[in-house]
Amino acid sequence: MLLTLTTTYEPATDLGYLLHKNPSRMQTEELSFGKAHILYPEASNNRCTAAVLIEVDAATIERQPLWNNRRGEHGPFDIVGDVHGCLDELLEVMSQLGYTVEREAGEFKVTSPVGRTLVFVGDLVDRGPASPDVLRLVMTMVDAGQAICVPGNHDIKLVKALKGRDVQLTHGLAESIEQLRAESDEFRARAMKFLDGLVSHYVFDDGKLVVAHAGLKESMQGRGSAKARDFTLYGETTGETDEFGLPVRYDWSADYRGKALVVYGHTPVPEPQWLNNTVNIDTGCVFGGRLTALRYPEREIVSVPAHATYYQSRKPFLPSEVLAECASQHVADDVLDIEDVTGKRIVDTRLQPRISIREENAMAALEVMSRFAVDPKWLIYLPPTMSPTETTRMPGHDGFIVPNCFEEFYERFPNYVATWVRKRVRGCVLRPRRKTGRKSF
Repeated sequence: MLLTLTTTYEPATDLGYLLHKNPSRMQTEELSFGKAHILYPEASNNRCTAAVLIEVDAATIERQPLWNNRRGEHGPFDIVGDVHGCLDELLEVMSQLGYTVEREAGEFKVTSPVGRTLVFVGDLVDRGPASPDVLRLVMTMVDAGQAICVPGNHDIKLVKALKGRDVQLTHGLAESIEQLRAESDEFRARAMKFLDGLVSHYVFDDGKLVVAHAGLKESMQGRGSAKARDFTLYGETTGETDEFGLPVRYDWSADYRGKALVVYGHTPVPEPQWLNNTVNIDTGCVFGGRLTALRYPEREIVSVPAHATYYQSRKPFLPSEVLAECASQHVADDVLDIEDVTGKRIVDTRLQPRISIREENAMAALEVMSRFAVDPKWLIYLPPTMSPTETTRMPGHDGFIVPNCFEEFYERFPNYVATWVRKRVRGCVLRPRRKTGRKSF
């Protein structure tokens, strides 16, 4: 790169003194990114030009993946739902998953199944009886490379309290603070640093798996923005409050159409809730429910019942038996999503990947489905379909052969006999045609 500076102000050679460079000779300066050569192509009393020739060293561009990008890790994983200080249940579910946990002098030693990694969806603390021990176990496993953890909203609120921020000691935070007072200053500092350094969410297995505390929309997966972090911690609300004074959460999973399986918690449900390639595994252990884990890629659910009801939920999360029988996927399927039948769609199937559906074909499907389709579960009985027969050869009322689009009732049974049909499944009702007088169904 060449830069020049010229002056005609007499005496012009004073330019060299302004630049602290002698106009009579070329000089070289070493820079952090190369060299700079300073010379004077012309230097007289009437005109002086200073030139700077910069030699830049060869530059390389190195792309660093975001902290949440762990696409190269393919598992297998054991993903555990919201623990909330329930240590006994955590040890029990880990045992069922094949982990061996030993405790000596207050410290944990864990032996993991070969090749498997434990993943926590956050909310390790609050409400339960043993938040410090849960933290101690998880921190030990993360430090040893045996586990991965994302933060929950309760974990972040505890960090703010440990930093001396003005936070309300509600929703079980007071219990965690009281339990941590029995620990050393060193442990509290370690716990605060650990929770404060957790990454909002992770993308695993070439983008096929996403783990976030409150879930994550497809458009935010793999991003490091503050908006994405807030969504992973708190989800999305409608701005309203229910009869219990709690915010009404917007069910983002009902609109999810992403390819990655999103595993999350945050909102307690009676059973693991599968919906549109997402699964909520927070089954309310601290409220007397269960502690649930998901084995990936097997998609196998492992859960253990709570040993006690450690905290009374302001809003009951165990619905009636009638509501519990209807899965969220069934409820969501009752509503036709307009985005499924508008615009170009690409469908992946087991036998043929990447099937393109053009927009005009999708609109035709919408027309047919909206006029003639009905959800089969609303039908009390699905009748069998009578097999069609050959077109009739009988003359019509005007002496011509009946057009090929008609079938004659009286020819059906001889045709069935000819094709070795020996049993009639169901009878039929006859009604006369008004114009031709022929019989039909």
